[in-house]
Amino acid sequence: MDNENSINNGISLDLSIDLSNEDKIKLDKYIDSKLNNQFNDQALFDATLKNTRHNAKIILKELNEKGLSNYFFRKYKKEDVSKWLSDPERFEVQLRGVSRYLYNVSSHYKRLIKYFSGMAMFCMVMKPRNLDIRKANRNTVMNDYYVTSNYLINMNLKHEFNKILDTVFREEIFYGYVYETDKSFI
Repeated sequence: MDNENSINNGISLDLSIDLSNEDKIKLDKYIDSKLNNQFNDQALFDATLKNTRHNAKIILKELNEKGLSNYFFRKYKKEDVSKWLSDPERFEVQLRGVSRYLYNVSSHYKRLIKYFSGMAMFCMVMKPRNLDIRKANRNTVMNDYYVTSNYLINMNLKHEFNKILDTVFREEIFYGYVYETDKSFI
């Protein structure tokens, strides 16, 4: 294991960006300060850091055992990916290709995208707007409420929007169209 590309917990790092030692120290201090600000309780911070390191070791062990650690770099060169990341607007097509490839090949990347896309709640709250209670017909309001709630239930927004977010996290954009029947919505 290369000493300059490893940290004290034994996880090897492949740094594709060349940083001076001074910049590396500044970056480490910045990351530590951000992590410390997130957690007020030092014990919680230590436990989270230990868990993160443990998970990283497991992922790296799986990759090394399966021989997949350098599989990605057979198709994409480190220099190309670094160049593409330095100017994402210019190389958006290539970066989307990388993202699609990782989504199909890397279970870790796919799981991360699924995790973040499934995080949104998409809870619906129906509230009538501009409704004058004194003039409103109770039966009309209840009928409109029933029709709207059935329409929203048929849309199944949580499921459909999670699929949209999955695409957005992978592709960074989504285009779609709506197809609906009386009993389904896609």
